[in-house]
Amino acid sequence: METVSQLLSRPLPLSTGRTAHVRLSQIRSFLYVLQTCAALDLTGLVPITDDASEDFIVGSELGLTGRFAKNLCDGVSKALSTTTLRHIKFGDYQASEPRIENKIPDVVMLSMPGCQSVAILEFKPWWGVRLESYPISRGYMYLVPLQSHLSQLVNYMRINMLKFGALSTYKTTVFVKRTDAYHFELSLPVDEGASNPTVRECLLAMAAFASEGRLLPNAGRLADKSGMRMNK
Repeated sequence: METVSQLLSRPLPLSTGRTAHVRLSQIRSFLYVLQTCAALDLTGLVPITDDASEDFIVGSELGLTGRFAKNLCDGVSKALSTTTLRHIKFGDYQASEPRIENKIPDVVMLSMPGCQSVAILEFKPWWGVRLESYPISRGYMYLVPLQSHLSQLVNYMRINMLKFGALSTYKTTVFVKRTDAYHFELSLPVDEGASNPTVRECLLAMAAFASEGRLLPNAGRLADKSGMRMNK
């Protein structure tokens, strides 16, 4: 057995495989990830998560989703189960109520027992999407190469009226907060080997933030079909 804090504080096992106008700004609430985690009781014991045995060769988005579910979602689920956030689970969007049948994100956070989505998780292969190369700190116009990928996540968040989401290649994860109908804040890229905070701690914090209020009503349609246009 190990404590929840020990589980969360470990970096992810390294991955192996193939080599209307929306405003974007840098997220602020994720500056408080460690404080948010510290506010939870993480002294409970959970079964040891064996990160050292990870030896799965990834070559597709499907395989990537499996690694994310095993190494990130499962670990954070263990942690959540020992806290006041035990009602937050990870699952398929098709299990959620209500849902949009033809718009299906990769994974969602669910509030049980009603299976209501509280956050969206979307995955992209790291060999095709270099999230680490485009930090929001360089300015929102620097994100143009990521426009189609961020647009997909933004669209999922809007049609489900959710405040929180994440775009991840496993190697790098960017967390997104929707503050009004057309304003989205982005975290700096979080590396798979990051510590203080780790990706797991960031995801636990996102669960805490999302549980405080998941819905943000839309105010009209987006300016284009992609769900995002980055103009001054």
